[in-house]
Amino acid sequence: METLLCAPWRICTLPSVWKTMPDLSMCRSVGLSPRNAGGRRFSACVNLDLSGLLAVRRRGLRNGNWRRLSLVDRGLFRCALWVVRVRGCIGSWKLLVRVLGVVLRLLESRSMRIWIAGRARAEELMRRFEGRRLFDWAPQVRGWLLDRGFVFYLGLSEFYVP
Repeated sequence: METLLCAPWRICTLPSVWKTMPDLSMCRSVGLSPRNAGGRRFSACVNLDLSGLLAVRRRGLRNGNWRRLSLVDRGLFRCALWVVRVRGCIGSWKLLVRVLGVVLRLLESRSMRIWIAGRARAEELMRRFEGRRLFDWAPQVRGWLLDRGFVFYLGLSEFYVP
């Protein structure tokens, strides 16, 4: 199956597989915001053309996430920029998936990292407390572990408390 990601809003494929491909037109027609993104890690569909990748790199440089990337990931992103500059689109699905992973890491904000750490800590405490049957005699603790404020507090304590 020969497939190319040619435009930021559609996948160019052979006509025989058009029916099996997901409809990506909603990325342009529906305005996604952090409130209606449904808990996804980023709030809008990313344009994988040259201007979109340059904007992602600019934002990653501004928020400091470019420094957090490994040398391999930075090289991969630069390679993707070169491919898009030369060919106009990313043709390899393997490269596309890896680049999207790097894009997600570049677009993370500080509060998103806090939420991720807090959720991981809450899930760990939930498993530990269920194993010790704590919820049998203290059921309100389960509510605390599902409360957004408490999860954010757990994330803050993971980052800022030694």
